[in-house]
Amino acid sequence: SPTRMGDIILFFSGDKLVHSCVYIAGDVVFTKNGEGNGMPFIFEKLEDVGFYYQEQWGTIRMAFCRRKELAKAAN
Repeated sequence: SPTRMGDIILFFSGDKLVHSCVYIAGDVVFTKNGEGNGMPFIFEKLEDVGFYYQEQWGTIRMAFCRRKELAKAAN
């Protein structure tokens, strides 16, 4: 699971990337709320984002990423 602010969380359905969001802290992520340019970015619980995409796509797999520069700086 993510441990640092700024980690990217990717949601996959099979091999298809269906969503991404940014880890903030605890169980909070920064995510786009809906489709289209006019929809806002919001803070939301990771669990709620996961449930939404699971309803849309079925089985969801999450992957966590961190920029190499940030990972090196933390060590």
